Amino acid sequence: MTETSFYVSSGNPELDTEDDHTSSSWEELRQGYDCAETAGIQTNKLVSLTNSPLTEPFQVLEEAQKLFHIALPSVLIQFSLFFIFPMSASAVGRNVGTVELAAFSLGSFIGNLTCLSIMEGALTAADTLMPRAFGTGQYEEVGRIAIRGTVVCLCLLLPPIIPLCGYGGWILETLGQDPDASQLAETWIRVYFLGVFPNLGFRILLRFLLCQHQPWPMVISSAVPCFLLHPILLRHLVPTMGLEGSALAIVLTQWISLFLLIAILVVKPMHKSETWPGLSWLYVKEALAVGPSLKFLHLSVGGIMSMNEWWFFEIM
Repeated sequence: MTETSFYVSSGNPELDTEDDHTSSSWEELRQGYDCAETAGIQTNKLVSLTNSPLTEPFQVLEEAQKLFHIALPSVLIQFSLFFIFPMSASAVGRNVGTVELAAFSLGSFIGNLTCLSIMEGALTAADTLMPRAFGTGQYEEVGRIAIRGTVVCLCLLLPPIIPLCGYGGWILETLGQDPDASQLAETWIRVYFLGVFPNLGFRILLRFLLCQHQPWPMVISSAVPCFLLHPILLRHLVPTMGLEGSALAIVLTQWISLFLLIAILVVKPMHKSETWPGLSWLYVKEALAVGPSLKFLHLSVGGIMSMNEWWFFEIM
């Protein structure tokens, strides 16, 4: 039930206290406003229309259902995206040796530190801008932010990726790690970085659809490859290729997740059509305009800095 609230001023500041106003009921305020208008007393109207909490009680089951609808898909998606790493580590430990397992730990540590954490931190800008654009009816801006986020993230990821591909083993040895494990970790990292683009694309589409309240396509496209396809890939690739097979299994799983999500959206589009009018040069040019790109970069850097707790636990 919608209520209109009024504030009646008597003209005496000593009499018009906040307690008097808050203690008055809605009906008393209406009557006071009517009397003041009749008597010719100056009044101030509060222009806001509010839903009175007294007339609309909190619906526990309804709110719990809404929370469950948002929380459950998010938990499933994040669990599926990260569970491929302990599954791969387990396969390496069972089928290869302890040095290879140490190299896998070093490689995944470098991957999380220089790839996933930067990606997640930078995309906090999309978490902020995409829902705001969609909520204000700027639907085409949602697609522009997706393009902008992809380019900005790639620019932020290239500086750490390039030296690690060529000198990752030397860097790890310099930091005091075992030479054999460091060289194997460099080989693992080179293969693992082939999955940067599908991983980034999936996370961009994740935010693109979440801001439109469509989480379930990502649940399917992340859970199916993780729990059905990834174990099969590990079973065949790790015994034959060793440590590199675990990295290749992760990369293939990430590519499959991206292609599966795109296929779902092609077969059954669940996004608002205005949010993606089609890829064209003009659309890309608008997305990569200097002003909006710098704003996205500014928010991205702040998001990356917020990952310091993640870095601390990885380093420890």
